[in-house]
Amino acid sequence: MRAKKSEVSIRKNLRQRTGGGWAVVFYVPHHLRKLLGKREIVRGLGTKDLREANRRKTAKLAEIYREAMLSVDPVQMGIQEAKRYHPSPDGYETLGEAAYTEQFIEQAEKLEKTHGLEKAKLFYEVATHQKLPLSVARDLWISEADGVTQKTRNKYHQALTEFIDWVGDLSVTDVTRRRAMDYLDHIRQRPSERTGKPLSVKSVEQRMIILSSLYSFLRHRGFWPVEKNSPFHKAMASAPGKKKPSRIARDVRPITKEELRAWIRVVEEKSTKWKQEGADLLTLLWHTGCRAGEICELSRHNIEIEEEVTWICLDAAKTESGVRSIPVVSPQAQAILKRLCEGLKDESPLFPRMEPAGPDNKRYHNCGKALNKLRRENFPDQEEFDVHSMRRRFSAACEDAGIDEIVWDTLMGHASGRLAKKVYNRRHDPRKRTLEAMRLVWQELGEV
Repeated sequence: MRAKKSEVSIRKNLRQRTGGGWAVVFYVPHHLRKLLGKREIVRGLGTKDLREANRRKTAKLAEIYREAMLSVDPVQMGIQEAKRYHPSPDGYETLGEAAYTEQFIEQAEKLEKTHGLEKAKLFYEVATHQKLPLSVARDLWISEADGVTQKTRNKYHQALTEFIDWVGDLSVTDVTRRRAMDYLDHIRQRPSERTGKPLSVKSVEQRMIILSSLYSFLRHRGFWPVEKNSPFHKAMASAPGKKKPSRIARDVRPITKEELRAWIRVVEEKSTKWKQEGADLLTLLWHTGCRAGEICELSRHNIEIEEEVTWICLDAAKTESGVRSIPVVSPQAQAILKRLCEGLKDESPLFPRMEPAGPDNKRYHNCGKALNKLRRENFPDQEEFDVHSMRRRFSAACEDAGIDEIVWDTLMGHASGRLAKKVYNRRHDPRKRTLEAMRLVWQELGEV
């Protein structure tokens, strides 16, 4: 009889011994088998209960992997020792204390017999903080990155980990300009895992900016000379006489009314979970110019329903400019908002079925993935527009309607370039002018 899929999953990396107890099985990676002299490592978990064994196995696998790495990789051993004796970030700025240094000398002497002088020397320099490995620098920087979302942290971590995997876990001072430029050539030529095509100029530039920012942080903390440029300084600058490549990742554009109507029909016909929410979201984005995340995070208290106009009052945003009141004059959009508000209490979300998800715990996450999947599957030129294209169309309608630039910025939630607006008009609610402007914009947009 074939085991169920869930049962196979729970038994992964587990082995039941003769007496009924469960053990975890760590399969040694191919490149380490000769060094360790074994194909697998088996450790008991101290339980006969399968579910309890499954719960314990992750920590035990991590422990085995760490021990295996320390036995063959002196740099990793040095990092672990450095963290063990100086767990706080400030500890990396000073040399190890004398008592710890003596222990490191003993370990280095043992390491010299098994791995040679160079490996032993490298271990000692890392453990006593004379060298800072890239992996430690990465973790230190990300731990102090205040004011960024978890999604951005993940992006930083991924970009830095990719570089470490390519260059090795070197000391930060061993990364030269030549290595930095070789890595730039590498990522320019390497195809994307998602698309199979070379990375866009913007994606490459983002990776270079992240690496350059790491070295700015290291200079601030004293791990890199103040007078010396980062290895990644102006890495994307064009060579003399060479045309600068375009930074535009995709040739995206505002969506047309016909394309939006077709997209809404696809959502209503083919979506298994988001028929109503998806259609409502796309329609509201067309009529308000809001970001998708702003609409999905709305609660009942954000909506003010008046006789001729409904107001969306955004009271929380990443920037001060994002806090604004948006008039909704479209009868179609007003009807959707009134329906969504029926029977809700002040703090109740307008889209209760959109559960917070993803790295940043946003309501838009799952619905947005579904909408984009339907777009890719049903529109041959789907790369030309996306969910943000409704916002592009709204901005184009503001321009076509001749809206004043300050009001235009206010509706879009962008910072104004005018000093009077930014300084003297703070906390001023320009509802009269935004309502007049929205009526002109609606005439350009029309109903969907």
